Amino acid sequence: MTFKRILLARRRLDPLVLMTAVATVILLFAVGKAGFIAFAACGFYLVLVRHRVCRHLPPLYSALLLTYVIWAIALSLGRGEPVQGNRQLGYALVELSAFFIPVGLCLVRRPVDAMVIGARMALPTLLVASVLQVLLLKGERLDLGENAAILAFLVAGAAVMARIDAARPPRFLPNGRWWAYLAIAPILLTQTRGAWIVFLPIVAIDLWAIFRGDQPSRRMAVLTAGLAGLVAASFVAYPLVADRVSRAVEEMERFNATGSASGSVDVRLTFWNASLQIVAEHPLTGVGAMSRMERVAEFSGPNAERVMQFQHLHNLFLDEMLSNGLVGLALLLAIFAAFAVSCVRFGSRNLVANAAVFVFLVFSFGAFHGVLLNEWMIILVFGFMGIVLTSLRRTELALTGRRLGPSS
Repeated sequence: MTFKRILLARRRLDPLVLMTAVATVILLFAVGKAGFIAFAACGFYLVLVRHRVCRHLPPLYSALLLTYVIWAIALSLGRGEPVQGNRQLGYALVELSAFFIPVGLCLVRRPVDAMVIGARMALPTLLVASVLQVLLLKGERLDLGENAAILAFLVAGAAVMARIDAARPPRFLPNGRWWAYLAIAPILLTQTRGAWIVFLPIVAIDLWAIFRGDQPSRRMAVLTAGLAGLVAASFVAYPLVADRVSRAVEEMERFNATGSASGSVDVRLTFWNASLQIVAEHPLTGVGAMSRMERVAEFSGPNAERVMQFQHLHNLFLDEMLSNGLVGLALLLAIFAAFAVSCVRFGSRNLVANAAVFVFLVFSFGAFHGVLLNEWMIILVFGFMGIVLTSLRRTELALTGRRLGPSS
């Protein structure tokens, strides 16, 4: 097979691979990881042998991402932390692989379409899993064999992805805001409070779009259907939400009375307070991911033993400050800022709105969970940004009259 025929075959195959990778990452299948690794490896190879393909890389975002990864790795190695068993190095390498994804997607003509379709394929599957969960495993958290919080974040991310307008969607997977609402049941059944918040901006955007419309009858029909769905979801969700809220209140009352952290809310408050004291002592570089919980335990008094049962601080900002310091946090925030700027400059109104919701999801969920301390979530976050920026970079270069080659 000639090189040209290989490229032609890849142009038909790569979109299907990307679509499958997105869908299976959301469903927590390992083949999804393999798909993203394949695109990253392809991008790495092309950067080495064909330097011109670096034009595919969004400049500011890529520079910031590479700087952030180098900073994290340099700090870890500079502290003398062992390579074996060093999760922080592993996460940094996953983020480094995301650097090459825009180049690896060079043969995918419409990468955003592939991502969106993959998310839309995953959501009905998750909805079926939720129905089976209610019927067969009453009271159990939906987790698909992994941590329920990880699944909740992936489903919430899929809900945002599926709302993005595809340029050429299949007839059976049409564009529509309603895709996000298929995620309500799966997210509620994970019983992960941090993921529920994503529906606040989603509902606000959709209500604004409904009332801004020019067809009152259609507006009323959509509003009625939405209210009916909300009532149905509330009926299913109320016992779960009420139970989680009551348990949180009980934890805080017990903590205030005894000073002993025994739940999930009170222990978070304990090590968040301790973390701020450590940040004040080591603001620029932190103390390192491998020793942060030990240091936090030292500042947690009688709750030290309970704190040591956790592997991270369940807060994106504090985890980052203790691992890589304020410098690391600033670089991380700058990466998301560069992504947002590119979306605003070159994205459609629909893409900008949903990209904003996605960033909101990352930081709102990250306020209560280690959103960038798990490879599934890292792949989803940086995969989403990489895919979107790949498309926007092509738009940018098209506007300036520069040519990207076969993928443009």
